[in-house]
Amino acid sequence: MGVVLLAAACGGAGDDESLGALEHPVLLVGIDGLDPLVVGELIAEGKLPHLAGLAERGVLGELETMDPTLSPVIWNCIATGQPPERHGITFFSDAEGRPFTSNARRVPALWNLVSDGGRSVDVVGWWNTWPAEPIRGRMLASYAAAAQASVIWKSPAAWKELEEQTWPPTLVEELIPHMIFPGDVEVVMNRLHEVFPRPHSSFGEVLRKSQANVAWSLAADQSFAGVGRYMLSNEAADLTMVYMSLPDVAGHGFWSFREPEAFSYEIGAEARQAFGDYVSLSYIEADRLLGELIAAAPKDADVIVLSDHGMHANPAARDDPSQGATGHHLDVPPGILAAAGPRIERRGNLLKGTAERSLGHVLGVAPLVLRLLHIRQPEHWPGVANQAFSLAGCLDLEWSTNNPALTTASVDRDFRAPSASRIPAANLDDEFLNHFSGIGYGVLEEKE
Repeated sequence: MGVVLLAAACGGAGDDESLGALEHPVLLVGIDGLDPLVVGELIAEGKLPHLAGLAERGVLGELETMDPTLSPVIWNCIATGQPPERHGITFFSDAEGRPFTSNARRVPALWNLVSDGGRSVDVVGWWNTWPAEPIRGRMLASYAAAAQASVIWKSPAAWKELEEQTWPPTLVEELIPHMIFPGDVEVVMNRLHEVFPRPHSSFGEVLRKSQANVAWSLAADQSFAGVGRYMLSNEAADLTMVYMSLPDVAGHGFWSFREPEAFSYEIGAEARQAFGDYVSLSYIEADRLLGELIAAAPKDADVIVLSDHGMHANPAARDDPSQGATGHHLDVPPGILAAAGPRIERRGNLLKGTAERSLGHVLGVAPLVLRLLHIRQPEHWPGVANQAFSLAGCLDLEWSTNNPALTTASVDRDFRAPSASRIPAANLDDEFLNHFSGIGYGVLEEKE
């Protein structure tokens, strides 16, 4: 299927008369919760070959993040170039308890700006993208059911019951072969045990719930990566954006096995044998999927990979073995950014004990992407107006000198007005609970 083209909307950030053909497309991959320390250790052990390859060909360093350090907040900061008080996605759900949906966002995101700027864009699984918006390209939107707040608030790969999850609307049938649906319990569990060891014993409710979280997230990531590969292999857009969540989910549930000395209680030998590698294995799987995306991308693409935050032991769970979230990130630990390509400076792995590890801030991602696409950057964005937020240091010096950043006035006023978050289907919470129960967590009190 070819990329759907829309007439460029008025007031876009870069419908410039000088806009010519794009020499190098951009692949932007977001991987939730990748921690710089874990990434550095696993690269040193040779276990993350694709992130290591980006560092060798380009640069890898830390990426400063936002407070509050919450996934929907930060991924919308990354997509819009603006802080939460401007983009309006300030938590997982709104004041009425409804998960934020795309129509509640107050400002344009990259997919809107790139479309208005005359470029094509494909988006897969990014936070708060349901209902899918009309863009100059393709979108598989994500929606988190309200019931997920009590278990795992991460995006499912897709819902068979959910309408408006793709743009164009007919795209959904084309993408089904590349997705694992939550109701496909046997497939989900088989995929889980291909990546993570199969426990030989039965464990308590907390660990069963955490394992089901990982199974759910793994199925989503493999689906999003599969859809991303398909789009990259079939008329790749100027910008392709793919989101994955597995390292964050595994880190929350299994950090106590990675860093047992941070907790006062003893973890049994059987549990250590079953779950001790979950955090590392989640990073290794994310790197494998990243490698597949890079392989499918055009050979002359600039590749940018980032996480929204890092992670470490949760002090609130130190003395409480019933606490499921043993990893946390509420104290704003930095994430990572890796980039390589024709227009990226070769600075190497800055995580290897260098004095300056930081590459910039999450608010600098959207300006960097627009600059690579030769689209004007809104001059009021923090990543444009404030050098402290900029990621311009990732750019090849010669290219950057010959291609200075171009700016424009704010385009926010021309964006459609926000509206109340939508509820897609009355039975979606029940569907989620049934699916989640089926993949290994037997009783959910929230279902009562």
